[in-house]
Amino acid sequence: MTNINTFQGDVFIHEYIKHSGDDNNLFGFSGADTFKIATAGADRLTVASSGRVSIGHSLGVPDYIYHTGDDNTYFGFSGADTFKIAT
Repeated sequence: MTNINTFQGDVFIHEYIKHSGDDNNLFGFSGADTFKIATAGADRLTVASSGRVSIGHSLGVPDYIYHTGDDNTYFGFSGADTFKIAT
């Protein structure tokens, strides 16, 4: 492997980290206390300091989404063409 760097301590990034020659795929910091990932020039994942997570297209869910600490209240997909809400 070539061009591998190791850093110790804090690394300060002005705004974004981009692949050389590809400036529409990036990850970095789009504002105060906000982290984002973009592909093909579109925001795909944004995490704000409020805890809000925004997903720019779709989210694949393997089965169910549960509330933390509550394993019998959930929603999700129990099979093809099937949506389930349980309380």
